[in-house]
Amino acid sequence: MSIIGIDQSITHTAVVILDKKTLKMKSFKVIKTKNREGKDGKEFSYTQRIISIRDILKNIMKDEENIKLCAIEGLSLNKNSKTARPLAGLFYTLTSLFYDSETPYSVIPPASVKKTAHSGNASKEQVFAALPEEISEAFIEAGYKKTTGLFDLSDAYFIAITAINKIRNN
Repeated sequence: MSIIGIDQSITHTAVVILDKKTLKMKSFKVIKTKNREGKDGKEFSYTQRIISIRDILKNIMKDEENIKLCAIEGLSLNKNSKTARPLAGLFYTLTSLFYDSETPYSVIPPASVKKTAHSGNASKEQVFAALPEEISEAFIEAGYKKTTGLFDLSDAYFIAITAINKIRNN
């Protein structure tokens, strides 16, 4: 059975799939969207970007057999009011996807993710440093960097781990 950890973002939505029993990482991906495309610089709306993320995640879910749970990070709306509404739109679009596909899901508070990795107020660097070595190496070997989704993958990994711990403790 698989647990999918999702750290949603308009620019870099990270997805990590773990085996629930062994905690082995089965796969990972960063879904990237751009606000502009091509030579003419055509602008993409938030709605177009959110739909793209939803559709790619839907395909990932379709390809993954035996999903036990999708775990998604809860909203932290007090950071940036400019992106709060699009992030809320993405969050509810993804939870609607889980609902429509009859896939159980859990919303993991951001502080719980950080606490699982390090402490409740851990920095992105501290969360990354807390990853098992083989996981961090896999992310780096795949070419991810701080600016291209590396820290988002770290969060997605710990979102999945937090969800697994929650299941085991119930």
